[in-house]
Amino acid sequence: MRVKIGNQWHDSNEEPICIQLSPGEQEQVAGMDRTKAPEGKFAIFPGSWGGDRCAMRRWMTDVEEPDAIREQLGTRIAELEEELEHTRGQRDAAIRRAQIAEGRCPDGYYCRYSLKGETCGDPLCRER
Repeated sequence: MRVKIGNQWHDSNEEPICIQLSPGEQEQVAGMDRTKAPEGKFAIFPGSWGGDRCAMRRWMTDVEEPDAIREQLGTRIAELEEELEHTRGQRDAAIRRAQIAEGRCPDGYYCRYSLKGETCGDPLCRER
């Protein structure tokens, strides 16, 4: 059994669920026509929803709300950006070390331990 409260689905395989039906609701569920409701969904809406049946049907679907999807994607994008920044930092440091080992700095100047004896002022280019 699954129950949707607000925009959150709850599954009885993951947490206990209890629903309380009025006698009228019990009759409605018992008399449900599965040709009209093949998924077996039954919902009650507060009066504030008005009579917008399309909105009610959309709410009853399994499709996640755009805000929930945006939140999940935003979290994943932030994780990937952090991972990319870390990778770029590692790559840049490796390139810098290789350039310094070859006697040239990334900005085109030569380090003080190079043949020309000039320095770029980069802390990584200090004497060994």
